[in-house]
Parts: sequence; structure tokens; C-alpha cells
Amino acid sequence: MQPYTAERKAWRALEVRCAARLAPGRTMLARAARGVSEAAAALAHARLALAAAEREAAGAAAARRSTLGNGHTLRGADFDRLRDQASACSRRLDALRLALTLAQTRYDDAHTLSAQARRSYAALARKREKYRLVDDLLRGRLDDNAN
Repeated sequence: MQPYTAERKAWRALEVRCAARLAPGRTMLARAARGVSEAAAALAHARLALAAAEREAAGAAAARRSTLGNGHTLRGADFDRLRDQASACSRRLDALRLALTLAQTRYDDAHTLSAQARRSYAALARKREKYRLVDDLLRGRLDDNAN
């Protein structure tokens, strides 16, 4: 009966250690989920900003075409103003496209991290359940030997 007791204690110790590792795993899962939601919000914001900038750039281009299409010639300050406006819109669009790419990358990374955390937590939970089953089996074997 003594070897079974030592074996059972060893399995029980493994289960307790595994259970202790599950608590930080739950925290990691929550943190990963929060990271995904924050990244998704940043991605949505970047998409909205880019769409607004594209509308602004299209409006500026339409105003320029309209002015030139009516036979007006742009000189001096008007030409400089429209050129500067188009240049600023172009720079803003480039910056927002970069921000969108970075937000998409951050979202993808957060999603990958969350999936890894879920897999890791699930594996740990399965391991703990295995240890618990072995402990129950050994306890049953001990009970059978006691009778």
C-alpha cells in the first residue's frame, strides 16, 4: 500500500502545480482578449480616418477640376493654395495608410497572441484533468486495497 500512496502524492502534487499555473493563464487570456479588442478599435478608427481623408482629397480634387473646367486660370495665391491643399491631402493620406497598415498588423498580432493563449490554457487544463483522473484512479486503487 505504501508505493501507491507515494505515487498518489506525486500525481496530486502535479495537479496542484498545474492548477497554480491555470490562474495566471486566465489572466493571460483576459489580457489577450483585451488586446484584441483594443487593436480592433484602433483599426476601425484608422479606417474611418482614412475614409474621411479620402473624401476630403476627392473634394479638393473636384474643386480644382471644377475651377479649371470653368475656364478659370489659376494664378498666384489661388494656385498655391490649391496645390498646397492637394499636397497636404496626399501627405495625410499616406500617413493614414501607414497608420492603417500598422493597426492591421497590431490587430493580427493580438489575434495570434490570443489564439496562442487559448491553446496554451486549454493544454494546461487538459493536463490538469489528466492528473486529476490519475489521482482519482489511484485513490480508487487505494480504497480497493484498504478493503
